[in-house]
Amino acid sequence: MKYKILIVDDDEDDFLILSTYLKKIEEFRIECHWESDIETAYHKMISNQFDIYFVDYLLGVENGIGLIRKALNNNCIKPTILLSGKGNKELDRTAIEIGVYDFLIKGEITVDNLERCIRYTSERYRTIQNLRINERRYHQIFDNALSSIIICDDTFKILECNDAIQPFIGYQKEEVTGFSIFHYVDREGKTIEEYIESNFPGVRGVVTNEKVRFIHRDGSVKLGHLEFNQYTDVFTSEKYWQGVIYDETLRGRKELERLHNEKLNAVHRLINTLAHEVRNPLTNIQLASESISNATEGNEVYVDIIKRGVRRINDIITNLMNSSKSLKLYFEKTELNELIDEAVQIARDSSQLKNVRIETRYLDDVCFVMLDVNKFKIALINLISNAIEAADKEESYVLVSLNHKMSRPEICIEDNGVGISEENLNKIFEPYFTTKNTGTGLGLASTLNIIRSHNAKIEVASKVNEGTTFKIVL
Repeated sequence: MKYKILIVDDDEDDFLILSTYLKKIEEFRIECHWESDIETAYHKMISNQFDIYFVDYLLGVENGIGLIRKALNNNCIKPTILLSGKGNKELDRTAIEIGVYDFLIKGEITVDNLERCIRYTSERYRTIQNLRINERRYHQIFDNALSSIIICDDTFKILECNDAIQPFIGYQKEEVTGFSIFHYVDREGKTIEEYIESNFPGVRGVVTNEKVRFIHRDGSVKLGHLEFNQYTDVFTSEKYWQGVIYDETLRGRKELERLHNEKLNAVHRLINTLAHEVRNPLTNIQLASESISNATEGNEVYVDIIKRGVRRINDIITNLMNSSKSLKLYFEKTELNELIDEAVQIARDSSQLKNVRIETRYLDDVCFVMLDVNKFKIALINLISNAIEAADKEESYVLVSLNHKMSRPEICIEDNGVGISEENLNKIFEPYFTTKNTGTGLGLASTLNIIRSHNAKIEVASKVNEGTTFKIVL
């Protein structure tokens, strides 16, 4: 085994003595380096270019403890061994507390105890590194899980949780630590203790398949599915709970989204089939009308009616296919605040005619994304125009805002108009579905196609007579 060792000592004679001992260890091939300047030694330690650092306690006016502490706090991960001229229990304890691997008295150093010290230090270093790797992997799984993972004490007070708690109940993990998980539950007027007693009577080590109504920070109700197991700490014998809260609201929304996507895909397949079947005879009708027009006189009025009807049918088919076909996009770096403002300005004329107030809330900082500017602007104008048309109150408004959701830009278009019934909410993106007296029913279908072509998501929430909110998450 080969070791590259740095000896930090202001006395060259001490360095020569220690390096002589080290080179006599037959089991290892040791390369010794000396450094007497504290600042230079510090930079060599944090570079981690050596396998082991031997540091003398007395370094002129400085001491080795301060150097080691500073290095360990600044990315030094390789093992350090403290050297001292005499034994000192307090010094030994301090050294171990700050992370020193071993403590040696210079006058008691021999080849044998140096060999044992290096072997012990190397084995401990490998163990600690493996623990760090496993801990890092555990935290990556813990922190990046989509569901809320929570560790509680025996009374369900939160000791630790991951970032997924924030989108679920609206609080940062630092805010919920120390509170009972049932502090954020709809307890129907009961205390936490009464709620646990009535809902989990005689619970013994497992909470499984429990559906609980959580109260989000904004007051909305989120349905959660609890799975908790109780464990006993092998070192302290203290009991604790570890478990997961699955977002049933999100699960339900994803299932509805999946069914809706399947339905839309089926509609698009039907559109393509019908377009093909209709256009073939339509072409024959158009050719026949041309022949009739050339061959007969006095029937021009009827021939023109046929031609206009053919063009109208052809336009309908074209618009229908355009609402569902894959779009060719021309992406460019776009500042979202400016793009949204342009769409709002275009929609202001119709808002003024209907006496609808448009409000905007933009990010303080610029927000650049890659978009097809023209097509995405059309999608925004469609949504804003729909919100304006839904106005039915004296104090009608449309609020267009831009914020961040989980580090992704989110555009919200909110109105206080007529709202959409639950029955119609799942149909609004279907081609030709409309509740208006006028309109083709292709606006939202086209909008959905544009947004999906940008790999973005659109969500809609609505209550009849209260209003509708569309959210685009880029």
